[in-house]
Amino acid sequence: MYPYAILIGGPTASRKTKLAFEIQNKLPSFIVNADSMQVYNQLRILTNVPTEKELEQHSCNLFEFINYPKKCNVGFWLKNVENVLLNSNNRI
Repeated sequence: MYPYAILIGGPTASRKTKLAFEIQNKLPSFIVNADSMQVYNQLRILTNVPTEKELEQHSCNLFEFINYPKKCNVGFWLKNVENVLLNSNNRI
């Protein structure tokens, strides 16, 4: 079986992460966050990052992994995605 990627897009607060959790409950998978604000660890309330319990229950990556004032750009994010994909803990 080949690996598949399920991409979920939509407007702010449209329950994309909740849908990802539901998919993960049914299929062996891991989540890679691509929200431009949820990458910062000081913006939990403003960005609706999943709760600590949700993050522990699900295989989530790239939520709150940057300390402000460090800036995130596409190149930096892609390098981190590459690390997530190569990490043996995330292989299905």
